[in-house]
Amino acid sequence: MIPFKDDIPKRRFPLVTVTLIAIALAAFIAFEGGIGELVYLGLGLLCLWIFGASVEDSMGRPRFVAFCAVGGGATLGLQALAAPDAPVVALGAPGTVATVLGGYALLYPRARVVTLVTVPLFFTVVAVPALLVLGAWVALQVALGLTSLGDPVAGSEGAARLAQLTGLAFGALLIRPLANRVHEDCAGGRRMAVQR
Repeated sequence: MIPFKDDIPKRRFPLVTVTLIAIALAAFIAFEGGIGELVYLGLGLLCLWIFGASVEDSMGRPRFVAFCAVGGGATLGLQALAAPDAPVVALGAPGTVATVLGGYALLYPRARVVTLVTVPLFFTVVAVPALLVLGAWVALQVALGLTSLGDPVAGSEGAARLAQLTGLAFGALLIRPLANRVHEDCAGGRRMAVQR
């Protein structure tokens, strides 16, 4: 299963989201010296692309920057306390991704994500509930975090992965005051936004 976009229409190009993705990739390449082990980062950046664009659109660029900075910064602080030895890149982008996902889950709980599904010799595109994709991301973070906690080498990264789940809470807390342009008619007439 490879998700690639949600069903929320966008009003304009997600400039901040794309910039954050570019910065995270550049930092990863600079600190890691290449693009070798990009799977974990790639998954996070894919989530940021899919969900960040809609969250950015719901509040505008300046508010989205503040949303990411506050949520990502708070998560970064907790991660630094929980896992001071974790790599810098592990402390950066994932907290912002978690914040975006937490906000998106409250903002568009009935959205769907267009996903490429591959079965041997068969490819198809299906729309799955966004909360299913978000739940899979959370389950992966918890699983990776818990399995590496006992490992003396990867234990700090595991603690950082578990700590970044607090970004979900920050995203959920910050989304309602900041999102003032939510699509009320998306995916079957859902939404709660008050225009300001």
